[in-house]
Amino acid sequence: MSNDTKKVLIGLPSRLLANVDLMAKYESRTRSDLIREAIRRYYENYKRTESNSVDVQRLEHIFTAIQ
Repeated sequence: MSNDTKKVLIGLPSRLLANVDLMAKYESRTRSDLIREAIRRYYENYKRTESNSVDVQRLEHIFTAIQ
């Protein structure tokens, strides 16, 4: 984990967590890596499907400023 990485606590239904763990094991990845990738892909899809939204443009501006 890099120095700028923050930990978060999330609650998942038992069955979903079991599926995450199975996928992570199958792909030889950590649980965190798999969830991080899922969130990244969700965000990329959100940007693509909501690209005309003022809110997405505002988020992009904020994200660019903090990176």
